[in-house]
Amino acid sequence: AFLDFADIYAARVNSKVASSLSFFVPKLPVPVGVESFSVDDELYDEFRKFVHANRAKYETHPSFEKSFDELDKMLDESGYRRALEQLKVLREASAADIDDDFIAHAESIRRELEHFIRVRFEPQSSWILADLKHDVQFSRALEVLSNRALYSKLLTPTDADDSNLAAATSNSKLSALYNRAAIFPSDIH
Repeated sequence: AFLDFADIYAARVNSKVASSLSFFVPKLPVPVGVESFSVDDELYDEFRKFVHANRAKYETHPSFEKSFDELDKMLDESGYRRALEQLKVLREASAADIDDDFIAHAESIRRELEHFIRVRFEPQSSWILADLKHDVQFSRALEVLSNRALYSKLLTPTDADDSNLAAATSNSKLSALYNRAAIFPSDIH
């Protein structure tokens, strides 16, 4: 869904095939630069509508749509009208659950959508920088590198670390690999 929506967004922004699009995406400014673009509420809502409109294609709940369709057909052929009405209610409940997912996972969905849109407009270096803004491990590494005391605390071996390393490398293969790495670190991949 992210890829297809980003393609439609890019086409709309670029006005190349806008008239032939079956799904309307509002014309928004072309994102340029790491700081200048983010997925606002309007774009997020358009993505949510896009996913709803294409639920079966993107299998938001993989087997549900296919199963609903099969059950619908069987109930209709059997003439079970009340059960068909209940199936309609179940489909609506499923759609509501998808909306709940959009609320619960909004931050990560926005990041993914932003990434796929940026890929359409920016060079790789720009969208990688934008992605790093949200990378928890990268942020933590920067924090450690910028704090000498924390860096020393985390990376200075203790006596316990030395004994753990000795125990881990007591296996002859591990010991040989460790010794080789100490002598030729660039050889270890």
